[in-house]
Amino acid sequence: MHACTLTGFFGRLLRTVDGKVFVILDNLKVHHARPVKTWPTKNAERIEPFHLPSYSSDPHPDEYLNCDLKALIGSKPDSRSQGQLERNALGAMNSIPKPPRRVRNCFTHKSIAYAA
Repeated sequence: MHACTLTGFFGRLLRTVDGKVFVILDNLKVHHARPVKTWPTKNAERIEPFHLPSYSSDPHPDEYLNCDLKALIGSKPDSRSQGQLERNALGAMNSIPKPPRRVRNCFTHKSIAYAA
């Protein structure tokens, strides 16, 4: 992952979503790179990043989403090729935000209410 990859993703994301996008970032080094910090500043009306604390003994909201993703992929028949694994992963990632309450539920646990 490089800063230009992430800012490119931000741009593609904004082209597919109406309204403002809220992005939750953990403490991966690239998330603190200068281009990644300045890109949202220049596009503040459309995107707002939120950085998770550097350490928490409790799970972060993205970890709940990762568990959902793993469960959805695991519920599919075993992948026999990289292409099948990619299709299963993309299908699972596309289904997670439907319905939106599934994502909202990741923020309801009292240990991660700080991120809500």
